[in-house]
Amino acid sequence: MKRIASVHFAAVSLERPTYAGLYKIPAVARDAAPYILNIGDKVQIWQTVATMGKQIRRETILAREIALDCIRMWTQNVLGASPQCHPGIWIVRDEIAVMYEDKDADGNPIWKPRLDADNKQIFRPATDEEQKQMFDEDHQDALVCDANYAELLVGQADEWFASSNTKDRRFIGDLHKAAAKAYGREREWLRSFAQSDLKACPVCKTMNPRDAMKCQKCAEIIDAAAYRDFKRRNKEIMESDQNGEPLPKGRFYPCNDCGAEFLNQKELVKHRLDCTKKPANAEAHVQPA
Repeated sequence: MKRIASVHFAAVSLERPTYAGLYKIPAVARDAAPYILNIGDKVQIWQTVATMGKQIRRETILAREIALDCIRMWTQNVLGASPQCHPGIWIVRDEIAVMYEDKDADGNPIWKPRLDADNKQIFRPATDEEQKQMFDEDHQDALVCDANYAELLVGQADEWFASSNTKDRRFIGDLHKAAAKAYGREREWLRSFAQSDLKACPVCKTMNPRDAMKCQKCAEIIDAAAYRDFKRRNKEIMESDQNGEPLPKGRFYPCNDCGAEFLNQKELVKHRLDCTKKPANAEAHVQPA
């Protein structure tokens, strides 16, 4: 039997269907006692299609291996995790490594772990006092790591919320909100995005930024008034460019005689019919659209 303790501000879970393992830890308040999850040995059944679903082998998965798997998924395989910054979850130590005294090359005494015939480290059961001391040490370390991880998440959310690209705000999730609430960080992005910063597409129901004119998934027009205003302003800008201001190179069709530039070939053909620098052979000058 192994135990996992948690002071993490958010709930976590891990499912392993091969041996019917489902492990859950609820969110823990800052002033509450650590939550303890008991893990026992499991039996993994190997099956293949050739055996028509019948079991062909049974293998025992030790509780220690399951606990290490849970810790790896919950504390190491998370964004931004480091030895001093990760969710406050740990394996409760109930045994101590057996050590023996040896000497190094210079003859100085050193302590080395004792190994068995399979080259695995040997442990002995810890006393009640040793278990209590190790638990208190791990508890304090977990509180520090959990607080650092919460600060990391809040900083990420602040950066996304302050970004000039409003689409970055959709990355702020429930975990960031839980970190801010658990550690008393008042933030504007704690409000519901459905009521403030995001709106749903009427066709595909995808959440889009509040100022979006088209859906970023299906391209459906969300804000018709803003889209019409955008098209009108774009047309005014193009017309003002044609009436005197220089147009950007590489996007328009120029007249080879007078140098004027046009948005499409049809406008260019109309211009060439009345071009003041038109050559004598007008048919050679005018190109079909």
